[in-house]
Amino acid sequence: MSNKILTKIHKSVTSAYKKGIVDLTTMQKFDKLCMIDIHPMLPAEILNIRKNIAKVTQPDFAKLLGISLSTVAKWETGNKHPQGTSLKLLSLIERKGIDFYLKTFAI
Repeated sequence: MSNKILTKIHKSVTSAYKKGIVDLTTMQKFDKLCMIDIHPMLPAEILNIRKNIAKVTQPDFAKLLGISLSTVAKWETGNKHPQGTSLKLLSLIERKGIDFYLKTFAI
């Protein structure tokens, strides 16, 4: 998605927040997620994020991301590639760390 489109969407959500349509928590989560630049990730990058940044096992990583263990395994072998929200979450963990992710999205 181009930066122009993201900027327009962000302005719209910000306007909705100012009018009371969107609450502060939603606005903050939107800011944190929407403004992250993402890039396709190689299996080695995903493995690095899991092992060296998150420092968790495949089953724990799958649970943290809300995906199946087989999906994590396929990402790490290159048989499948993360897309959409999963790719944004991986990028977020890569840039901000697992503690930021847990504080922001832990239920």
